[in-house]
Amino acid sequence: SAFAPVFYEILPPLAPLAGLKQNHPRHLYDAYTHTVQAVQAAPPDKIIRLAVLLHDTGKAACKTTDLQGVDHFYGHPSVSRQLAESCLKALRLDSRTIQRVETLVEYHDAVIPATPAAVRRWLNRLGEEDFRALLAVKRADRAATRFTPEDFQELDRLGTLLDQTLAQ
Repeated sequence: SAFAPVFYEILPPLAPLAGLKQNHPRHLYDAYTHTVQAVQAAPPDKIIRLAVLLHDTGKAACKTTDLQGVDHFYGHPSVSRQLAESCLKALRLDSRTIQRVETLVEYHDAVIPATPAAVRRWLNRLGEEDFRALLAVKRADRAATRFTPEDFQELDRLGTLLDQTLAQ
């Protein structure tokens, strides 16, 4: 879009995502387009939208291509977390916002089994507010990829288990 160069001035970590191919069965778009689509799918919450905006910024630095020509981005969540932190500090956001966004970026790709024990573990690690925010980040991320209805049902199950755990 015509606004992209302005975004890159304000949010430099987004620039390397432009045109970054993601040749992977799960992906439909280059990394920048995926990010834009994911932000559009995110709820109107500042923390969640900032996390979704910055969740894949580490992909350019982490991209590898296997012998079958499939792209992988191993380790990109922690690189994205570091980029998000420096970007948000440069924008002078408050430390609580930065910390929450960093946490969501770090864990956006974490596999959380839909079991009561796993939900309790993640609830202890994140607290209710950030666990719910993480589920929203995961949902927005998946909405901008080639995920199946089952993938969203898994997030629904995690939300239900979270509600049940808190009710107990």
